[in-house]
Amino acid sequence: MARFFILVYFVFFILHVAEAQSNVGFKRYLSSLSADKSLKIRHDGLRHHPLPGISSIMLSAVGPAFCFGDVGGSPKEQILLGCNDFVLSKTRYLVALGMQQALPNNLVVKVTTLFGSFAGTDAGSRHACRGYSFQTNVLEFSLQGEYIFYGGPYSKSLTPHAFYAFAGAGIMSSHAKFKTNPEIGLRVDDMKMSSATAPVFPFGLGYQYRVSDTLTAGVEFGWHNILSDYVDGVTTKCSKNNDVLAMLTFTIAYKIYGNVPNDNRCNCE
Repeated sequence: MARFFILVYFVFFILHVAEAQSNVGFKRYLSSLSADKSLKIRHDGLRHHPLPGISSIMLSAVGPAFCFGDVGGSPKEQILLGCNDFVLSKTRYLVALGMQQALPNNLVVKVTTLFGSFAGTDAGSRHACRGYSFQTNVLEFSLQGEYIFYGGPYSKSLTPHAFYAFAGAGIMSSHAKFKTNPEIGLRVDDMKMSSATAPVFPFGLGYQYRVSDTLTAGVEFGWHNILSDYVDGVTTKCSKNNDVLAMLTFTIAYKIYGNVPNDNRCNCE
């Protein structure tokens, strides 16, 4: 019994010390706000940054990507809306550069320019006898919105983690090098087109970890639905859906404005 009371006392002592340290840290936080000359006084007496959020330059790179089109795919029949129609050897990499603005209501507005390269072949797929192959470069410009459902720069809890969902709309331009089997050629009723421009709708989930007050790193998984069936350079008579791009990207964001995280806390003097 004595050990139990000692353990309870030790736990309460640890909690008391943690609370004291938290209060000291918060007082330092308020002092840093008072010393920050970039803050302005709002009509309600609270200090805030002149912009309604935090701006960052965002770089997404070294992410595998795959084009779900009419060429290639797995040797098996499609299930789960074609998610199994995936060939690891035909994944490619892409790079994106963007700008994002975090808002106090857990929303993030993001503008992104993306460049990627995709490839596919019928060799080894269920359409091996057809003999099609392609190499495509795409350029995408999109405006996206993110909703942070846990963490983020305006979270009331001091956590470096942030989980979010994103969706948006944009325009994509694709340029494909489409090839057929010289002995067979293009099948009847199949149509090819080397270049296409169409609306695109990206959406997905993401995670970010705050490395420092100015740097975050994370990962995103997204689908890019395109209102075009010519990203791979061809549409076939058995095609039922437009082409889709799937991307797993690793992100790095560098904050260029606002050096105080969690500045929706009470910061009045």
